[in-house]
Amino acid sequence: MKRKRIRFLGGNYGSITLSLPEQFTPTKASNIAWQIEDVTIDGVNIATRRSPVCCCTATSVAVLRSYVHATEYSVFSTRFRRPEHDFIIAGNVFASEGVQATLRLIGIHNAVVVDNHLTDLENTGQKHNYRVHGVSDHVFGARNILVGAGVMMARCPRRARRHLVHDSTMYHRHAGPV
Repeated sequence: MKRKRIRFLGGNYGSITLSLPEQFTPTKASNIAWQIEDVTIDGVNIATRRSPVCCCTATSVAVLRSYVHATEYSVFSTRFRRPEHDFIIAGNVFASEGVQATLRLIGIHNAVVVDNHLTDLENTGQKHNYRVHGVSDHVFGARNILVGAGVMMARCPRRARRHLVHDSTMYHRHAGPV
Protein backbone atom coordinates (compact mmCIF):
# COMPACT_ATOMS: atom_id res chain seq x y z
CA MET A 1 0.00 0.00 0.00
CA LYS A 2 1.34 3.38 -0.97
CA ARG A 3 1.71 5.97 1.77
CA LYS A 4 0.91 9.53 0.83
CA ARG A 5 1.46 11.34 4.13
CA ILE A 6 5.03 12.22 5.17
CA ARG A 7 6.11 14.17 8.26
CA PHE A 8 9.58 15.39 9.25
CA LEU A 9 9.39 16.66 12.83
CA GLY A 10 12.62 18.19 14.14
CA GLY A 11 16.11 16.84 13.59
CA ASN A 12 19.15 17.58 11.45
CA TYR A 13 19.23 16.65 7.77
CA GLY A 14 21.68 16.99 4.87
CA SER A 15 18.78 17.66 2.49
CA ILE A 16 15.18 16.72 1.89
CA THR A 17 14.11 15.88 -1.65
CA LEU A 18 10.58 15.01 -2.65
CA SER A 19 11.27 13.37 -5.98
CA LEU A 20 9.42 13.37 -9.26
CA PRO A 21 6.89 10.55 -9.68
CA GLU A 22 9.15 8.53 -11.97
CA GLN A 23 10.95 5.22 -12.09
CA PHE A 24 14.04 4.61 -14.17
CA THR A 25 14.42 0.83 -14.25
CA PRO A 26 13.82 -1.27 -16.20
CA THR A 27 12.68 1.67 -18.38
CA LYS A 28 11.81 5.25 -17.56
CA ALA A 29 8.17 5.71 -16.64
CA SER A 30 6.21 8.60 -15.14
CA ASN A 31 2.89 8.37 -13.36
CA ILE A 32 1.05 11.26 -11.70
CA ALA A 33 -0.55 8.75 -9.30
CA TRP A 34 2.90 8.23 -7.75
CA GLN A 35 3.22 11.90 -6.81
CA ILE A 36 3.95 12.57 -3.14
CA GLU A 37 1.09 14.23 -1.27
CA ASP A 38 0.57 15.76 2.17
CA VAL A 39 4.06 16.56 3.46
CA THR A 40 4.94 18.43 6.66
CA ILE A 41 8.50 19.60 7.30
CA ASP A 42 8.44 21.12 10.77
CA GLY A 43 11.29 22.36 12.95
CA VAL A 44 14.12 20.80 10.96
CA ASN A 45 17.69 22.05 10.65
CA ILE A 46 19.42 21.69 7.28
CA ALA A 47 22.91 23.08 6.77
CA THR A 48 24.86 21.77 3.80
CA ARG A 49 26.95 22.68 0.77
CA ARG A 50 24.54 20.74 -1.47
CA SER A 51 21.83 22.48 -3.43
CA PRO A 52 18.91 22.61 -3.58
CA VAL A 53 18.51 21.65 0.04
CA CYS A 54 14.76 21.19 0.09
CA CYS A 55 13.38 20.25 -3.32
CA CYS A 56 9.65 19.79 -3.49
CA THR A 57 7.79 18.14 -6.33
CA ALA A 58 4.65 17.32 -4.39
CA THR A 59 1.23 18.63 -3.45
CA SER A 60 0.01 19.83 -0.05
CA VAL A 61 3.40 20.75 1.43
CA ALA A 62 4.03 22.71 4.62
CA VAL A 63 7.53 23.89 5.58
CA LEU A 64 7.26 25.32 9.08
CA ARG A 65 9.61 26.73 11.74
CA SER A 66 12.73 25.34 10.05
CA TYR A 67 16.28 26.59 9.47
CA VAL A 68 18.02 26.03 6.13
CA HIS A 69 21.50 27.18 5.06
CA ALA A 70 22.27 26.30 1.44
CA THR A 71 24.72 27.08 -1.34
CA GLU A 72 21.95 27.97 -3.81
CA TYR A 73 18.22 27.40 -3.20
CA SER A 74 17.04 26.84 0.35
CA VAL A 75 13.67 25.69 -0.98
CA PHE A 76 12.98 24.97 -4.65
CA SER A 77 9.59 23.80 -5.83
CA THR A 78 8.70 22.90 -9.36
CA ARG A 79 5.78 21.26 -11.06
CA PHE A 80 5.29 17.88 -12.65
CA ARG A 81 2.92 18.08 -15.63
CA ARG A 82 0.47 20.24 -13.70
CA PRO A 83 0.78 23.06 -11.16
CA GLU A 84 1.56 21.99 -7.62
CA HIS A 85 -1.11 22.85 -5.09
CA ASP A 86 -1.36 23.98 -1.50
CA PHE A 87 2.01 25.13 -0.20
CA ILE A 88 2.58 26.75 3.18
CA ILE A 89 6.00 28.25 3.91
CA ALA A 90 5.81 29.86 7.37
CA GLY A 91 8.05 30.88 10.24
CA ASN A 92 11.31 29.74 8.64
CA VAL A 93 14.86 31.09 8.48
CA PHE A 94 16.41 30.46 5.05
CA ALA A 95 19.95 31.61 4.20
CA SER A 96 21.46 30.96 0.78
CA GLU A 97 24.73 31.68 -0.97
CA GLY A 98 25.22 31.71 -4.73
CA VAL A 99 23.21 33.26 -7.54
CA GLN A 100 19.89 31.41 -7.25
CA ALA A 101 16.81 32.53 -5.33
CA THR A 102 16.65 31.60 -1.65
CA LEU A 103 13.00 30.52 -2.03
CA ARG A 104 11.84 29.65 -5.56
CA LEU A 105 8.33 28.51 -6.42
CA ILE A 106 7.51 27.46 -10.00
CA GLY A 107 4.02 26.54 -11.13
CA ILE A 108 2.36 26.93 -7.73
CA HIS A 109 -1.37 27.27 -7.06
CA ASN A 110 -2.61 28.19 -3.59
CA ALA A 111 0.49 29.12 -1.61
CA VAL A 112 1.01 31.10 1.57
CA VAL A 113 4.50 32.45 2.35
CA VAL A 114 4.45 34.30 5.68
CA ASP A 115 6.67 35.25 8.62
CA ASN A 116 9.93 34.03 7.07
CA HIS A 117 13.43 35.47 7.27
CA LEU A 118 15.17 35.05 3.88
CA THR A 119 18.83 36.05 3.55
CA ASP A 120 21.11 36.37 0.52
CA LEU A 121 24.49 35.60 2.09
CA GLU A 122 26.38 36.79 -0.99
CA ASN A 123 24.66 40.17 -0.70
CA THR A 124 25.44 40.97 -4.32
CA GLY A 125 21.96 42.19 -5.24
CA GLN A 126 22.10 39.95 -8.32
CA LYS A 127 19.38 37.50 -7.25
CA HIS A 128 16.03 37.35 -5.51
CA ASN A 129 15.32 36.01 -2.06
CA TYR A 130 11.74 35.17 -2.95
CA ARG A 131 10.78 34.24 -6.52
CA VAL A 132 7.44 33.05 -7.90
CA HIS A 133 7.01 32.32 -11.61
CA GLY A 134 5.70 29.89 -14.20
CA VAL A 135 2.02 29.03 -14.21
CA SER A 136 1.50 30.30 -10.65
CA ASP A 137 -1.77 31.54 -9.22
CA HIS A 138 -3.22 32.40 -5.81
CA VAL A 139 0.10 33.02 -4.08
CA PHE A 140 0.04 35.15 -0.94
CA GLY A 141 3.14 36.49 0.84
CA ALA A 142 3.26 38.69 3.95
CA ARG A 143 5.39 39.70 6.92
CA ASN A 144 8.58 38.25 5.44
CA ILE A 145 11.98 39.80 6.08
CA LEU A 146 14.24 39.81 3.02
CA VAL A 147 17.91 40.59 3.65
CA GLY A 148 20.30 41.45 0.82
CA ALA A 149 17.89 40.85 -2.07
CA GLY A 150 14.24 41.26 -3.03
CA VAL A 151 11.27 39.67 -4.76
CA MET A 152 10.57 38.62 -8.34
CA MET A 153 6.99 37.77 -9.19
CA ALA A 154 5.92 36.04 -12.42
CA ARG A 155 8.36 37.18 -15.05
CA CYS A 156 7.34 34.58 -17.66
CA PRO A 157 5.27 36.64 -20.16
CA ARG A 158 2.99 33.97 -21.67
CA ARG A 159 2.06 32.27 -18.40
CA ALA A 160 -1.17 32.60 -16.46
CA ARG A 161 -0.72 34.43 -13.18
CA ARG A 162 -3.76 36.14 -11.92
CA HIS A 163 -3.55 36.49 -8.16
CA LEU A 164 -0.11 37.09 -6.68
CA VAL A 165 -0.39 39.12 -3.49
CA HIS A 166 2.62 40.45 -1.62
CA ASP A 167 2.06 42.54 1.49
CA SER A 168 3.88 43.93 4.55
CA THR A 169 7.36 42.67 3.76
CA MET A 170 10.49 44.32 5.12
CA TYR A 171 13.54 44.68 2.87
CA HIS A 172 17.12 45.16 4.07
CA ARG A 173 19.56 46.20 1.33
CA HIS A 174 22.97 47.80 1.29
CA ALA A 175 22.69 49.29 -2.20
CA GLY A 176 20.87 49.02 -5.53
CA PRO A 177 17.22 48.44 -6.48
CA VAL A 178 14.95 45.90 -4.84
